[in-house]
Amino acid sequence: MLVLHLLLITYAAGLEAQYVIWIVREAREEHRQAIDWLNEHTDEDISFFLVELQLWQIADSPPAPKFSVISRPNEWKKSVRTGAPDGDLTDTKTKQLEFWQQLKEFASDKYPELKLRTPRPQHWYNVAIGRSDCHVSFVADSQEDQVRCELYIPDSKELYKTLVASKTQIEKELGLVEQLEWQDLPGKKASRIRVLHEFTFADPSTWQEAFQWLIETALRFKRVFSKEWEKGSAQP
Repeated sequence: MLVLHLLLITYAAGLEAQYVIWIVREAREEHRQAIDWLNEHTDEDISFFLVELQLWQIADSPPAPKFSVISRPNEWKKSVRTGAPDGDLTDTKTKQLEFWQQLKEFASDKYPELKLRTPRPQHWYNVAIGRSDCHVSFVADSQEDQVRCELYIPDSKELYKTLVASKTQIEKELGLVEQLEWQDLPGKKASRIRVLHEFTFADPSTWQEAFQWLIETALRFKRVFSKEWEKGSAQP
């Protein structure tokens, strides 16, 4: 079984896979244990599934495959384990996790072009946009009752300055109702460009509207900032 673990991990690492699906003709207990072990001992960015394949035939119809999921990751358990090593979460952390999990479910149905990672119990949620030097970050601020969408640049003042040079055009193309904030963050390596939107963190009835705003704003960010990069003015 150790060999199986190594093969699955090697496969996932080689392809930078987020999902590994092991299909078997007959799922045995050792198969399930192997997948459960991998889901328990790997981080939140990869998920393992055990699927049993059967052939079903009704009357004289051609045989058809039937796939049954035998073992899958427990997203809540994995998120809690990653975010809180002792397994205990405060009420705020629990609500943050619920917020991001619901956002991911909302986006997966309506906006599959955004590849969202497994949520964690924290106030921010990062979204990859195809570059190594920056990413979109969502923030749910329970103190100020705001959600924020920002282009976060962790260590490239040059990239930030290049974008500032096109500030007027970027703001025009984004077409946001809210004011865009350009923050150089003096004294820090990071910089960011962000926009704020009000909602009530403690009231889940306001979440759907916040999800819609975050996703639509992130897609605008990706489209407009990518256009700047395609001009060749800001190489990754």
